[in-house]
Amino acid sequence: LPFIACLVDPFASLPRRALRVSCFIERVREMLGVINELSSQLETFTGIKGILGYICIATAIMIGHAMVNSSSNKKVSDVESVEEEERDPPRNFTVKQLAYFDGKKDKNDEDKPVYLALNTTVFDVSEGRNFYGPDGPYEIFAGHECGVALAKMSFEAEHLDDFDGVQDLNFGEKAELDNWIEKAELD
Repeated sequence: LPFIACLVDPFASLPRRALRVSCFIERVREMLGVINELSSQLETFTGIKGILGYICIATAIMIGHAMVNSSSNKKVSDVESVEEEERDPPRNFTVKQLAYFDGKKDKNDEDKPVYLALNTTVFDVSEGRNFYGPDGPYEIFAGHECGVALAKMSFEAEHLDDFDGVQDLNFGEKAELDNWIEKAELD
């Protein structure tokens, strides 16, 4: 038994540290022998040279993938917990009603909510008032159906409240609109 040889002290005159290193080296050699034997048996069985290396790489990839996905699951559960909070029931808006929610001051000098619609779905973007509210870079979209404008990355007023223009979007523009909708749903 190779491991017992390390337990019996045949080198009593050597310092204790040298004996530990000697036993460690013996154990490493034995492990390498086992790994080489396993590798040769796997190569014989599969016919693939260096199969053990491929198995090690695949295992490392799977472990890394599991680690990355476990952290993203926490983000998904955070989103689910926010979704569980009580939300306003869905409602329909006319163009005139939606235009009211532009984030500007109302007659009582209070800030109105900021709503915008993407492909007829209305989103409350009041938390992004710095972007969509008055003096924000996207203020033109507040209170409007802006799906076509955002899909075309256009600040042209002709693309606002264009409900029929969604059907005329090309593939890339539709993908861009879907990205905006996905972002709005997460926020």
